[in-house]
Order: sequence, then structure tokens, then C-alpha cells
Amino acid sequence: MGVGDVSAGPRPEPGAPDAGLPTVVLLPPAGGSAVLGRAWSAALVGTARVEPLRVPRAAGGGLGESARVVAGRTPRSGLWILAGHSLGGLLAFEVVRVLEAGGLHLPEHVVVMGSRPPHQATGPLFAGLVDLPDDEMLAGLARTGAVEASLPEHPMRRLFVPGLRADLRLLVDTPAAPADATVGVPVHAWHGTDDRLALPAAARGWATHAAGPFHSRTFRGGHFFPVEQVTEVVAALPLPALPVGAQAPAKNAPTAAASAAGSSTWHISRAECIESRAMPTSTVRTPERVAVRGPMVEPHGTELFDTKS
Repeated sequence: MGVGDVSAGPRPEPGAPDAGLPTVVLLPPAGGSAVLGRAWSAALVGTARVEPLRVPRAAGGGLGESARVVAGRTPRSGLWILAGHSLGGLLAFEVVRVLEAGGLHLPEHVVVMGSRPPHQATGPLFAGLVDLPDDEMLAGLARTGAVEASLPEHPMRRLFVPGLRADLRLLVDTPAAPADATVGVPVHAWHGTDDRLALPAAARGWATHAAGPFHSRTFRGGHFFPVEQVTEVVAALPLPALPVGAQAPAKNAPTAAASAAGSSTWHISRAECIESRAMPTSTVRTPERVAVRGPMVEPHGTELFDTKS
């Protein structure tokens, strides 16, 4: 798919409660995570509209092809920022490159979290793990801090391991970006103080890929600081200000995020629920049982399953 093939994804209806808010397009780490999107959505109710996007796995295309797919789902108007965690951070950088090359509507800022700089290939970190049996692969990932320490023992891991493995393969198959590859959008590189995968010093490498303003910041925590420190992290987001005369929705507007945060039922796909276990859940309220609707359970209707380990 070429740059000219991208097309915008669905946008909120003009009368929707969050239609006047800036948008945060959020790209998850390897394996995907419903927890990251739900935590940010709940924390930003009345402040921003969060659009979590799944990482497309383009066969043989690497992150470059995935970036072209994601670029087709980004806003074509309005104020928005792009944020990505780990694999999502590298993908976010490539998405902005695609948008800039195509002269398409750009985010006001791009935020990369827990990501090594693009010219330092991340794939070699996982090349020795991606083809191992499940037990060995998960144990190796847990040792590096790439997944939650309890994940290798999770009884439902067989449902999310294929997606995790596919995302790791995407990283392994993606070569390092050219050292002179840059974006003009302001770049924010955030890292966790105890992250063993992307050390805080990695921010210096990200600075070389910013043709415009560059900002770096560290947060307490390890690789999953965007969830562990969700309140502090979302407060630091460089959200664009609304135009003069525009009025933001009331903080207590019944947005979809607010409804989801206050409900004991999740109307998301089975895969998203399962993959959410790849991230720490100690700071995020989750129900014991989940109602699932999606292509993995249709046409049989709603399926209930226990998410407690």
C-alpha cells in the first residue's frame, strides 16, 4: 500500500459529547493492550478523546508497511497528538514519516514512551527468543522486563501468545532506521527510571531524529510506566489547546470512556480482554467477569469468561 492509498478512519459525530476535544491516537506495545487504552481513556475523560489503535501486522512489510496502514486511520482534520508505547513508539515515529511524506494532516506532537531510538534496532533484543517454545520465550521476556513477571504462568496465555509473538517478529524483521531519518513534528521521548529495555539515556538518541522541537522526560517505574504512573503520565501529555471561542464538553459529559470506566461490562473483543493481561493490572480497576462481543465469538453472541488468574 502506498502513501496515496491511505484513507481516514471513522471520526466522532459532530454532536457527540467528546467531538470538540483534541484526540490522542494511542499505539500499544507488542501484544497489544486493552489496559493501556482503558486507563488513558478513563484518566482523560472530559479532556481528550482517546483512540487506541491495534498494531497491524503486515506480512513481510515490517514497521514501514504497518505505518502506512495506521496512517490511513489517523485524523484528517482537528487537533490531535500521536502517542506510542514501546513497539507503538517506534511505529508512531514511522507513521509521522508517512504522513509528512504524503502531505497529510499531522499531529501537533508525537510522544514515544519506553522505546529505543529508531537507528538502534530493537529486533536483535528479541531475535533469540521469538522462535522459542512458549515457555522459554515468555520466561526470557519476563527476565528482560518486556512482559509482566507473572505472565508466563497465566492459565490463558495461549490466547495472547500468538499475537505477542507476531509483534516480536515484526520488530525482528524491521531493520534500523537511517541515522538521518527525522520528523518535523515536536518529539517527546519519555522513559521509565527502571526500564531495562529502553534506558532513560535512550532519549539522547531520539533527539537526533527530531528536526523540530525535542523534549525528554523520565517517570518512576519500569517498562510499563504509562500504566503504572497513568495519572502523572497523562497530565504531562502536550495536549493542544482548543481554538479561541471553542468550548470543550463538560467534564461530566457521558462519554464512551466514562461509561466504560463506570461499567462492570466491557464490550470489546475477546482478544483485547486477554491481551490486556500482558500489562500490569494492579493500578487499573478490572471486572472479574467480562462480556465479550466481537468477531472471535460471533455469530454465537455474547460469551462470558473469567479474567481472574
